[in-house]
Amino acid sequence: MAPLGSTSIKVRFRIPHELDHFPPGLNYSIRYRSEFDEEDKWVSKPSGHLPNRDLCYHRECETENGEDHVFLENLQPYAEYTVQIKLLSAVADAADDSMWSDIAKQRNRTLSSVPSNPPLTIMGGFEMLDITPTERKVIVYWKQIKPSERNGPRFHYEALSQKDGLIGGPEYAADQITRSYASFKRISQSAAYKITTRSVNSEGNSLMNSTMIIPSNKNNQLLSLSPRAATKIMYSETLVEVSWLA
Repeated sequence: MAPLGSTSIKVRFRIPHELDHFPPGLNYSIRYRSEFDEEDKWVSKPSGHLPNRDLCYHRECETENGEDHVFLENLQPYAEYTVQIKLLSAVADAADDSMWSDIAKQRNRTLSSVPSNPPLTIMGGFEMLDITPTERKVIVYWKQIKPSERNGPRFHYEALSQKDGLIGGPEYAADQITRSYASFKRISQSAAYKITTRSVNSEGNSLMNSTMIIPSNKNNQLLSLSPRAATKIMYSETLVEVSWLA
């Protein structure tokens, strides 16, 4: 079983030598699932037929070193797949589970690709802390992408700030970044900023970015947007009520 790319795998298998000349021939069944699928969620390939080698002529029964092979396509990048194969006499009742052979199992991982999506940001999804009358610290939050969308090793997020409207201006990396937020220290109170976030792995950046605008806080104008008199009530370990005045 070998990956052919980020979305395909070649499954190779060899039938027991004593069945090479089994008169009726053999049918086989293949099913597979990724590490991100539920345990009972399998994808089945249409059953195939392996004729008796005595009846097999070159092109129609060509094998590689006696091995047969099947291609699995449209897979997820950098996902470990479990493949199960079983055999059945071509004249047996496929509905009778007792007629099938034991299951042979293989595992392998598709090759990596760039992340499928950037993290999801929303308007206003930031927190602002005053440092000085002219500078502030801004923390930007996002929703993480699914593990199945990371598509490769060394996965992380990247966040860059740029003064809004300054086309071609310099971009600055976040001072601190985690899986769910990034912080920018000591940025101007009087300027607006565009924050760009993206997903990154060993293959590169996600094809799309998420952007958020941090408005200017000149003359403390954002203070009027803040909720007032916030109250938090803990009802249990899993139930919290938060209320505030607009």
